[in-house]
Amino acid sequence: MNVASGGATITGSVSIQGNLSVSGSVSKNGGTFKIDHPLDPAGKYLYHSFVESPDMMNIYNGVTSLDSKGEAWITMPEWFEALNMEFRYQLTAMGRPAPNLYIAPRDLR
Repeated sequence: MNVASGGATITGSVSIQGNLSVSGSVSKNGGTFKIDHPLDPAGKYLYHSFVESPDMMNIYNGVTSLDSKGEAWITMPEWFEALNMEFRYQLTAMGRPAPNLYIAPRDLR
């Protein structure tokens, strides 16, 4: 560890057990956080990226195309509902307006 003008430079990895409190700014090139897998907390982890926001939320995105009936079915991972409660969807029509774009309940499949 190099200490100069009241600061420290650490090269390599640092592991902290317990809480960490920072007074001042934090600067980072990127980041992820690791959480226990909600369906197998003893054996697996999920890794998520940061989205800086004043709102607590997870954001998952993707792109799909409509089939010949004008439908698209999206299957989320098994753990999705165990981790996310009261979730919302945001749909964006591409290429032309879609005033009747909607999400149907699962039981309509």
